[in-house]
Amino acid sequence: MKINKILSLVAIMLFVINQANAQVNIGMDTGTSTSYYGKLSWNMALPVGKSSNYNYINSFSVRGTELEFGKYINSHLSVGASIGWNVFYDNLGFGTYNYNGMTVTGDAFNYVNSVPMMVKANYYFRDISNTGFVPYLSLGVGTTFQKHVVDISYLQFTNKGWMATIAPEVGGIYNITSVSAVSFAVRYSESFKTNKIDALEFVGFNFSYIFSF
Repeated sequence: MKINKILSLVAIMLFVINQANAQVNIGMDTGTSTSYYGKLSWNMALPVGKSSNYNYINSFSVRGTELEFGKYINSHLSVGASIGWNVFYDNLGFGTYNYNGMTVTGDAFNYVNSVPMMVKANYYFRDISNTGFVPYLSLGVGTTFQKHVVDISYLQFTNKGWMATIAPEVGGIYNITSVSAVSFAVRYSESFKTNKIDALEFVGFNFSYIFSF
């Protein structure tokens, strides 16, 4: 079911890109020769859903970054690829915990390192070459490598693996010049549970610098 959901989203993304490419009368008109972009982001994240239950991860994280490169298809659409890194940490406190068939008493700490890699489609509600504020929607589909470490007393448990990931996003871009901009976005990211690693869900708050070339 989860795979079908991801395949459906990929099909929708490819259809939108194909339709936009067919509209040959629309194109970037920034007064420059820029048609590619790079984006460097500082990502903060709040775990939600499955991730915030069962003594997993609850704490707000400010340790995240992302690098994205892409191409403008036209003045309202771009496609790209990104790689990111989010770090989550939680102090679960002193108690008795059952983990991997063992009962352990002591202080417990959770650490999650998440490295998402996605392809993305970005739709701009105004001409991206306009000055001022440009709202947009984005959809990312890909995979995430996750490493989950639990320290309880003198023991350490580690799970790691690859997960399918989807990440819709809404935000706004403020163009500073014809080749540079800043943006803020809110993203919902879900990486699906596997037989090796638990699901990870979070709402991200991303501040970015964008440059065109």
